Amino acid sequence: MSIENKLKQEYQTASDSVQCPPSMDVYMTAMLASQGTKWREGKPVKGKRVFTARKMVAAVCIAAVLSGFGYATQKFLFATDSGMVRSEVWTDTSFHLPEALKSDIHTTLSSVQGQLNEGQSAVIYIASLENAKIPMLKQHPLLSTSKPIKVAQMEEWKQLLIAADIAHTLPLQLEVGFTFDYGKKEPAFGGDVSSDSLQLLEVLQKEAKDQGKPYAWRIQESDPNRPMDSYTTTYSNSTNDHIYVQIDHALEKVKIKSVSPETIAHEQVQMNDVEANYVENDQYLFSDTGLYKEVSWMAEDDESVMIRVSTDSLNITKEQLIQAAESLK
Repeated sequence: MSIENKLKQEYQTASDSVQCPPSMDVYMTAMLASQGTKWREGKPVKGKRVFTARKMVAAVCIAAVLSGFGYATQKFLFATDSGMVRSEVWTDTSFHLPEALKSDIHTTLSSVQGQLNEGQSAVIYIASLENAKIPMLKQHPLLSTSKPIKVAQMEEWKQLLIAADIAHTLPLQLEVGFTFDYGKKEPAFGGDVSSDSLQLLEVLQKEAKDQGKPYAWRIQESDPNRPMDSYTTTYSNSTNDHIYVQIDHALEKVKIKSVSPETIAHEQVQMNDVEANYVENDQYLFSDTGLYKEVSWMAEDDESVMIRVSTDSLNITKEQLIQAAESLK
């Protein structure tokens, strides 16, 4: 089979199956190439929604598999497959964000966030993404930011999780000296671009061009048909370092694929009696430090829940992050 036909075949297979949100290095540089569609698979799970509509519901809304792009330079890193969630992480040798582009994105996201009211989310067209030399960014130059509602009382936050059918217990303090700060109903990093917001691309492109602006944005409504919800609990210490416990709650059977720079590090770790995945990326887009470390695993008592313990703090070691994750067991 010729390389052209092989790529075409791989693209067709992937485009029929992948769905992406927020999440493994997930929600840019480790998530910036997330992609996919959601699909119906098998019988409905009791108490869970099953959708047939094929929509883009990506954490950052960037399709990596467009027109067959990507597979010649992508390499499979690892996968987890348990219950209602299958997660795949790939690396791509062609994926690199120049410092100037990262700085421009940070500035834009911060500017738009400052114009939002609490609880609002925005979709943003960024011209520099479209002008980048990375094909996947040129295809979908849209990002999202938000000003989340923060729940500052632990008991109120626990009740919110219980109401969402999440039974996982969260401690007031992690073993490494981090205490509960607040909870929010969104991923620790990055933001969701809803399927409806994807339709705004041409409008926002035209607005930015007509007004001579580097970006344009709109308030976006939450997607009632999203296949996964994320709940993040933030823990802080006396030196203002942070550890984030993100619970991804699948509302239907989903497959997540994320594509990261080849510099990402991965290691399987044994955490008590659970096998977890540790990833580390020093080119992360959404953190101020450019660093992202994460330990993730599927909950033993709930096939619809994936737990991610992450940090962007330079002072927190891999060992400390794993210890913090173990204190959740």
